[in-house]
Amino acid sequence: MNNLIPVKNISKEGVVSIKNGIKPNINSKVEVERKPDWIRLKLKENRRFSSVKNQVEGRRLNTVCEEAMCPNINECWNNGTATFMLLGSVCTRACKFCSVDTGNPRGRLDELEPDNVAKSIEEMRVKYAVLTSVNRDDLDDGGGGTFLKYHKSHKKKNSRCRCGGFMS
Repeated sequence: MNNLIPVKNISKEGVVSIKNGIKPNINSKVEVERKPDWIRLKLKENRRFSSVKNQVEGRRLNTVCEEAMCPNINECWNNGTATFMLLGSVCTRACKFCSVDTGNPRGRLDELEPDNVAKSIEEMRVKYAVLTSVNRDDLDDGGGGTFLKYHKSHKKKNSRCRCGGFMS
């Protein structure tokens, strides 16, 4: 559990964030009974998992799977899908339930991210891909411009794209 202790990070670009974004838990002193071994899922990495991992690492993409420490990462990645997180890995909000890094990215964006996500989805040959993003209160448009770039890039490479969060 020590890896869940928030750690302050300062990058070369001066971006300050709190690693893991997890806030202190007032109930942490309560003793929790350990679950039996048979109840735990045995993790298996297959070729598809490795392929998704290589896509994500090779293109420096962010996924909710990794950033939020999702316990189902093996199930999804073994089936060749991932939840891509646009607009970087640092959120400008500090939701208590979330383990995504919290801080101020100071307006920095990866200009290649929309193309890299679209290329990864194309190469992964999935029926659908899930897209979400961190909140970017530091950007004038809240990140809408990046979603538009992604949508245009995705349309060139893949046939279907839907950004439901921006529909009204």
